[in-house]
Amino acid sequence: MKGNIGMNREYNRLFSASGSVTWLVLLMLSLSQAVSQTRSGLAKHDISLKGHASGGVLTLTQTLNRNVRHISVTTKSGEPAEDVAVRLADAINLSDPFEWNEGIREGKYYTITSKEGSLTLPGSLGRYVFAGTERGLGIPEAPQSLSCTYSPKDEQVLLQWANPQQGYDVMALVIDGSTCISCSISGSANRHILDWRGRATDSVDIWLIGSRNGVPSNAAAIHLSDKSQDELFGIPFTGVVAPNWTTFTIGAPNAVQFEQGVREMFLNIKGQYNGIKHPATKPFYQLIKIASPDAIGGVKRKFLGLTPGHTYSVSARLSTLEMDAAVGEWSVSLHSTYNQPGGADLTSEQLSGLAMLPDGSKGAEAGRIAFYGPELTTKGTWEERSTGKEWRGTAAPDIVLPLGCDTITVWLRCRGVGSFGIDWVKIEDLQQSN
Repeated sequence: MKGNIGMNREYNRLFSASGSVTWLVLLMLSLSQAVSQTRSGLAKHDISLKGHASGGVLTLTQTLNRNVRHISVTTKSGEPAEDVAVRLADAINLSDPFEWNEGIREGKYYTITSKEGSLTLPGSLGRYVFAGTERGLGIPEAPQSLSCTYSPKDEQVLLQWANPQQGYDVMALVIDGSTCISCSISGSANRHILDWRGRATDSVDIWLIGSRNGVPSNAAAIHLSDKSQDELFGIPFTGVVAPNWTTFTIGAPNAVQFEQGVREMFLNIKGQYNGIKHPATKPFYQLIKIASPDAIGGVKRKFLGLTPGHTYSVSARLSTLEMDAAVGEWSVSLHSTYNQPGGADLTSEQLSGLAMLPDGSKGAEAGRIAFYGPELTTKGTWEERSTGKEWRGTAAPDIVLPLGCDTITVWLRCRGVGSFGIDWVKIEDLQQSN
């Protein structure tokens, strides 16, 4: 073990990871705050695990960077929270995954300890989240479908999302790596307005975390870039599904499986920082595996708070992975459509092409942006497909929101035995003025 571990290097990690002026300004503000806090007592907060583990992988993640640092322990079904907290603290102290002690001389380290299931960690609410397949220990479900739109006229950023049924005690926002101390969000809220006067919108990272009984959820995150919003992050999954997304299936029970795919070379680990400037360098991607020829399954995601009457372009990256060698009929397709007024979820039948969509279309081609099968694959690579752009002589139309409609759903539909992937999505308002 390295000895006693300190946290003062958390802010130096930010400095070494980014050379941008924006990050430097945030760093100086954070350092100033940290110095003040150190003099009067280190800023810290408790995360208190509850009850027993369900059995799985418990991942503690730090929200300091777009591509996160994280550490995991494997839990056993029925394992008490107190035992899990002790093992997690030991793992942090042994490996120093967040580099709190980088460059600190011996005798000045800060050691994480646990007591009755509680971990005392440096930083404020929102600095750490839980991911992984562990579903017990009091960890709440994460927010879903986090969406953001910028209003140049009002100089405001509107955030909107969906909460789990149980809600939260409180929610935290992290903007460009810094916890938004002035943003107090009720645990039952599903929208929030940020005053953006005098601030740039060319590249803004926004994270949302729920907390219940002192335990944080995983984060939902969105990247704002002027008129578009996309998912340009390296955040470990909640369970087996990417942040912001949910699943749908039709057919044989358990015939569709979902997994977190990992690109090891793009993880943010010691000596291997990756700031994710392009979707191709995201370390995690969504895998959908189907074991029955009669099953249909996929993932879906809503974009909320859009402007009725505006036209939107939808883009995503998908892959047929190793399906070139597959035998039998299969298909994977990308789709998008607007939701009914009020934003009600599309049903599994609608997502599977078996029921009419809100725009009146029905069938396998309804809302379709891209299609792959035995005669056309991505040849093991990842391809970006978009509405409004011609591809092999055809183009899917952009989406015009009818009056009263402010929600668009994007989904990937998979059919037939095989494995398929999606790793990024973007939506752009083609009528918004800068």
